[in-house]
Amino acid sequence: MFGWLILVVLIVLALQAEEYATWFWIGAAATGYWKVGRLWYLYGTPWRRVHFPFLRHYAAAVGARGGLSGSNSLSDQDVREAIADALRASGNAEPLQQFITDALQEGYDFKDRGLLRDYLKQRFTEAGAVDRALEKFAELFREPDNGIKVRLVIAKLVEERYGQRAKGSYLAALCEGKAP
Repeated sequence: MFGWLILVVLIVLALQAEEYATWFWIGAAATGYWKVGRLWYLYGTPWRRVHFPFLRHYAAAVGARGGLSGSNSLSDQDVREAIADALRASGNAEPLQQFITDALQEGYDFKDRGLLRDYLKQRFTEAGAVDRALEKFAELFREPDNGIKVRLVIAKLVEERYGQRAKGSYLAALCEGKAP
């Protein structure tokens, strides 16, 4: 929000100023470039359109649950309830607990191994590198922490909204550390 305000101020100053108008236009162009790049980062690919808004909803739900419980650590049930709150805030009306259970079970069983393998074959030319990466990712999903649990639910949401290919892209970005 602050960046857009700066952009508007710089444009107004560039239109009003006669002597330093060029410098204000340069500042406006740089600020505009930065804001467009930020929007591209947040909403450029289909999985990002789900990932970032959902994490904002989840952070709000975890903050509310943590404040109510008065502790810094959340139990597995608290995490599931926070995920359900985030799903409700995202506009999902289906049976949330079943959706969460299904998403987590798919992750635990690593049912997307073939999908991820196809996606990784595009990145790695050596066959052994793909298998090593898949084993590393399978280990990550076997006993996930709370952050991975949330991202497994996001992966299921991405699949529902944008299909298998977008889910594969999201899982690959998650495993490569590109989905914060």
